Amino acid sequence: MVAHGPRPCRVALGRGAEFDLIRRLLAGEGELPSDVVVGPGDDAAVLTGGWVLSTDLSVEDVHFRRSWISDFEIGYRAGAAALSDLAAMAARPVGVLVSLAIPPEGGADAEAVHAGIRKAATDAGAVVLGGDVSRSPGPLIVDVVVVGRTSDAASRAGAEVGDDVWVTGALGASAAAVRLWTSGAEPGEALRQAFSHPVPRVLEAIQLVERGVVHALIDL
Repeated sequence: MVAHGPRPCRVALGRGAEFDLIRRLLAGEGELPSDVVVGPGDDAAVLTGGWVLSTDLSVEDVHFRRSWISDFEIGYRAGAAALSDLAAMAARPVGVLVSLAIPPEGGADAEAVHAGIRKAATDAGAVVLGGDVSRSPGPLIVDVVVVGRTSDAASRAGAEVGDDVWVTGALGASAAAVRLWTSGAEPGEALRQAFSHPVPRVLEAIQLVERGVVHALIDL
């Protein structure tokens, strides 16, 4: 497998409270196995053979509210967010693993949430490979592990001082929807769709890397 730019097993972490916590969690970790090409610090791990792995967690009342979107949309959003990590490595989606922790009576519809994740996976060219189901005493919790493959991973480590920064799509629509919901208003359909049906930029990422246009990617 070939990756653009330097390819350390561990990608340098940036500033901020989240990265500080990750640094503490990783403190004392030994050397990574030789099969690991890109380890902690990037959007996904890359193994020899071009296999790419990542996981993304969605928690009710933290990442979404059930009063805002349907259970199907909760699943779709969680699946798309996880698949976006593969786009950040220019990896083709292969499959997803789904873990659900479902609240008791009156909670979410597990089948609808799972159907949303499956639709997000199908739209990206992947399939559901398995997962786990449990009961939650509190919020709905959705965890999606994604598996992809690439011959040319675009690690964050490829970024250099002076690079241009490009963005696919328009920024701010999802945040605008959240702001309206939390203020008691209802967002328009375009803003609502931006929140409930984000699009993993898999095809764009792969084509840009294949054409040599970019040498680093990151998931927003």
